[in-house]
Amino acid sequence: MPIERDSVLSALARILASKPFAQSVRMRRFLQFAVERSLAGDRSALKESIIGVEVFDRGPDFDPRIDSIVRVEARRLRRKLAQYYATEGAAEPWQFRLPEGSYAPEWEPPQGLPPGSPRGHSVAVPPPHLPPGLPPVSPRGHSVAGPPPHLAQGLPPVS
Repeated sequence: MPIERDSVLSALARILASKPFAQSVRMRRFLQFAVERSLAGDRSALKESIIGVEVFDRGPDFDPRIDSIVRVEARRLRRKLAQYYATEGAAEPWQFRLPEGSYAPEWEPPQGLPPGSPRGHSVAVPPPHLPPGLPPVSPRGHSVAGPPPHLAQGLPPVS
């Protein structure tokens, strides 16, 4: 369904450009990775071990039983999505969510779609075109201009 895919990608781009996500490269990478893999039908890539390596730059020996980065960041992502929908995304027709216990995102299409339209899909997405002013993210999670100073120092940003 190309219309749904385009709509999901547009909604993703709006989320990634929003205030809750604009300053959080990790959250943008995580959400974009999860949505892209879901739209591509690659749910097998939405495992904690793969996300740790692909999104959070852990080495090939990453063990999610020892390093909880993916679980911690999934909780943060859920909070950021809630923050987005409580503020600038309140009128957003598509509602994305990351269910507890899963890394496969779901989204609810706008109300009023024709009967039989898919609802609550898990999908993966090609990189959206970001609005002007939002720097593209490299595979390592840094803007083209380089990492922000707090990341260069290895310190998390203060929220």
